[in-house]
Amino acid sequence: MRLNPTPISAALVVAGSCTWFVISTITMDQVADTAMMSVALLGALAFVSAFAGTPSGDAVKAAPRRELAIAAAAGVLAWFAPAWIVLTQRATDAPSGTEMLFFTTAAWAMVAALLALCLREERPLPAQVAAVALSLLGAATVLANWERPSSFSPFVKFPAQEGIILAAGLLFAVGLLMGKRSGRILGTRTSLWIGVAAAALLATVIALPSGFGPASTLQRIWPQLLIAGASLATLATGMTALVRTSGLVRATSWLLVAPVAVTVLSVVERLTIVYGPNPLILTGVAGGAILAVTGLLIVQLYPGPAATPSALRSTLRAPWSSGLVLASRVVAGVAVSAGLVGLFLPAFSATSVGTTDSGEAFSVTWSLLGAESAIGWFALTSAALALTLAYDVPRSGTLRRLLVAATLAVAGFAAYPLVVATPLRTWNRWIPAEIQQAYGTEYARLSIVATPGVFHLASAALALAACLILVVLAARGLRGPEPIHTVLEENE
Repeated sequence: MRLNPTPISAALVVAGSCTWFVISTITMDQVADTAMMSVALLGALAFVSAFAGTPSGDAVKAAPRRELAIAAAAGVLAWFAPAWIVLTQRATDAPSGTEMLFFTTAAWAMVAALLALCLREERPLPAQVAAVALSLLGAATVLANWERPSSFSPFVKFPAQEGIILAAGLLFAVGLLMGKRSGRILGTRTSLWIGVAAAALLATVIALPSGFGPASTLQRIWPQLLIAGASLATLATGMTALVRTSGLVRATSWLLVAPVAVTVLSVVERLTIVYGPNPLILTGVAGGAILAVTGLLIVQLYPGPAATPSALRSTLRAPWSSGLVLASRVVAGVAVSAGLVGLFLPAFSATSVGTTDSGEAFSVTWSLLGAESAIGWFALTSAALALTLAYDVPRSGTLRRLLVAATLAVAGFAAYPLVVATPLRTWNRWIPAEIQQAYGTEYARLSIVATPGVFHLASAALALAACLILVVLAARGLRGPEPIHTVLEENE
């Protein structure tokens, strides 16, 4: 298998990340964490060797020892440490599956984007970061609509564990960058193989003292462990190929749609197997999927840092351009301001009613703020995307790219009526736990009514207006006699 940045590599990343989440969830309580990682990584090494190839002994002997050490460290950081840390922070349903999927896929993509901002060679355009944020919101919205009341309440019940999982995502991103560096010198295939081999070796050394559990258990779950190895190999192969040529942000952005992919698989499963009532809130899931895919496509529009000069600038020459650019920036700036205010204003009215363990009746009504709702963050992230697109006009490279990006942003507003009723938090620390655990039964009830304010609506409307101005700007520029003049400046 050649490691090329093709759609197949992106499919490998999505398939590998989704499969690893599902299979690790199934097997994590049946074997020790270290045993799980050891067996999975040994399987991954076998799959990588079979399909991506193994390095020649002469090439490894001739390679600088320092570069071999970097490749080994990259593999440990990318393919062992993050997954092992995640397993150590998980229990059967704590944190919930929705939160685990969010924090180990979409949230890691956001962590990678923020890390890339600090690195000159990997630095994305502001519009790409805003698109990642929009897609991150889409992933959260999908997961918040898996059931109602939702189990999705990030940083409420298990903030420490989820913070550690985010830190594991930083290790993952650093490992990918180290692997990219070693791949330039050793070759991508050699670097990948050494990295996976080092990860498997370390996992096995750590697992040996406590053992691998009863042989009967391993015999029973060996198919799941085999799939776990295949999923890690798939993820490592695809991600290595994408990072090498597309850059960190574009490669990891495919993790943003993992929640959408898992949801689609569950829908297909329900259509082909007899199940009970469907817990999915399909309108909210559809809205979140629109946002996730829209953000991903905008990120992918821009070439990776390795593919284009860093000083690509475009100067608009048509006399109407300056007025439209200024208008888009002003409108988008006001939209961002309104969106920020909207985060601190009510978006939902919630009522919790139930009976405590002592038999006392409990009832409380409160407001969920915009920061606790999909609509609050939708207004802000869409406005931020519009603003960054407006400021990327002079350096976006081509008006065609601007036209496509702005058109995609406009299309993303179709999600507004679908996500308006989605809260991103249903759990509160000040409501008795026994009440919240009984939501959906005859013993407790949670009612949430959407009441989005004028700032949420105004921010979204202004953001849409700004994106429409950019569409007009790009479309008129492409039709003009001298729409754009592009110069490539040498790095100073």
